[in-house]
Amino acid sequence: MTCNPDNAEGAWVVENVATVPDFRRMGIVSRLLDEMVKRGRSRGHELAQISYLIGNSPALRAYEKAGFKLVNEKRHPDFEAAMGCPGVGTLLK
Repeated sequence: MTCNPDNAEGAWVVENVATVPDFRRMGIVSRLLDEMVKRGRSRGHELAQISYLIGNSPALRAYEKAGFKLVNEKRHPDFEAAMGCPGVGTLLK
């Protein structure tokens, strides 16, 4: 619980995003995120939020490519001991 992201007020939070290895680097994540943001906006959410595990560079690149901006990182040694990464980063669009 040391690195749970703080949800931005009124944000449409996108949770788990993944593709199977054979379909990576084909733009699927970008299209999926675009659709999720569009759905959130159609429901009145002006802001979309997504988080990633620090060190997962492919996820960070994909989210930034989709227009999300890194706004916060939470790090804690207990989180790293339990999860094998230093913490969680939060991005908004």
